Amino acid sequence: MGILSDATTFATAAHDGQVDKAGVPYIQHPLRVMDQTLAWGLPVPIRAAAVLHDVVEDTHVEVEEIVAKFGNEVADPLRALTHPRGEPYLGYIDRVIEAGPYVMAIKMADMLDNTLPQRRKALDSATDERLARKYRPAWARLRNAMSKEGRNDDVRVALSASRVLLCSPVDLYWDGRR
Repeated sequence: MGILSDATTFATAAHDGQVDKAGVPYIQHPLRVMDQTLAWGLPVPIRAAAVLHDVVEDTHVEVEEIVAKFGNEVADPLRALTHPRGEPYLGYIDRVIEAGPYVMAIKMADMLDNTLPQRRKALDSATDERLARKYRPAWARLRNAMSKEGRNDDVRVALSASRVLLCSPVDLYWDGRR
């Protein structure tokens, strides 16, 4: 099996038994994030990191296990994408930006999926508003960083072609309605 298949199998096992707030198997979220990175034409190791993006943060798996199984090409993005408890969210986003365009693309795909109306319907109003306040400045920082000339142009062009750099999912989906 290839790295992407192995990563998908690993993520599925790691998230086994987890459900999102709507009661849907949690693995569907990382699979959608991976699918978005595929749509943007990102390389296979980045797609593998996309499907594994919540494994270190939300399961028993340690980054050393990812290194041993998939190498640093997959583990390095996960280090940047893992948000430790206590780290301010915008500091985390700045760290994601410092890690480069591929890591930013995974985070943007993650945020796009997290802001889909069908996922938001499962949230109570307070959580929904908290996420909107959290994501607005984070998305703006990511979009601005990704839009700069000289950034990995193939990633920037792919995201621009999908119009993801033109809008904010927070503004699209948090319009006061659910």
